[in-house]
Amino acid sequence: MFKLNVSIYTPCRFDLRTCKIVKSSIKHKDTRLKVYEEFILDSKLPTVYFLHSETKNGHYEYLTLKCC
Repeated sequence: MFKLNVSIYTPCRFDLRTCKIVKSSIKHKDTRLKVYEEFILDSKLPTVYFLHSETKNGHYEYLTLKCC
């Protein structure tokens, strides 16, 4: 509809006790962003980046727009 590529990231971190990647808060000092979902229509189209926060209903926050 808007002719944009969309990339959604979620915060996560590596837990040393369990040696697994776990969900994290964006405020945690060891947080990294992991690709949650991507919708790529065409590589020539601009890409919009969002941050997905794991809350009760889920929340998306706009990060940036990258043009080709």
